[in-house]
Amino acid sequence: MNQNNFISTTVSPQLLDRSRRYGLGVCENYKHGKSERSRLTGVTNRLIDKDPITQMYGKIGECAAAQICGLDPNTDLDWRTHADGGWDFIYAGMKIDAKTTPHPKGKLLIWPSTKAHYYDDVDFNALLLVWCAKQNTPYFGNCEARGWILKDAFKEKCWPAQHGDPRKLEVGSLCLEQDRLESMDDLLWLEELSRNIAI
Repeated sequence: MNQNNFISTTVSPQLLDRSRRYGLGVCENYKHGKSERSRLTGVTNRLIDKDPITQMYGKIGECAAAQICGLDPNTDLDWRTHADGGWDFIYAGMKIDAKTTPHPKGKLLIWPSTKAHYYDDVDFNALLLVWCAKQNTPYFGNCEARGWILKDAFKEKCWPAQHGDPRKLEVGSLCLEQDRLESMDDLLWLEELSRNIAI
């Protein structure tokens, strides 16, 4: 896949602020034990529990992915501040889980190590990689959908992060390079095809 397959969008200031407040709310829920499902399944680390910025970026990525797929982030995403069911929205007949990276040189789709032990049990059909510009930059709100991949295909192609990786990846995370993902154009085509079949 090359850069021509990326699809760009801009997340509005209103959605950026809503995502910021969402991140704060998620961390408050963890703090007060209101995300017990994630705790019981082992989905806890310093980022999820204590970092509202990481949660904010994740929600911004969801907003961007939804916009690119022609959905309304305000109504088609779940804004409740608790552990979700494993997917973010439905598109092309599939449950899509958007994964976001705000790193300027981020080119990996990453499944976190804290959820690697029960990847098969999570309820989703496909992963979608989104890059978003960091806050406190002139480009904050700019995002790119960089590709997608079916759940089983990711499991087959991914590799686990190891100790000593110069990129400082969390050990045990499942990773895949963005150029090994499917084109966003193909995902949009699948949605069009599914609509035509429905007609």
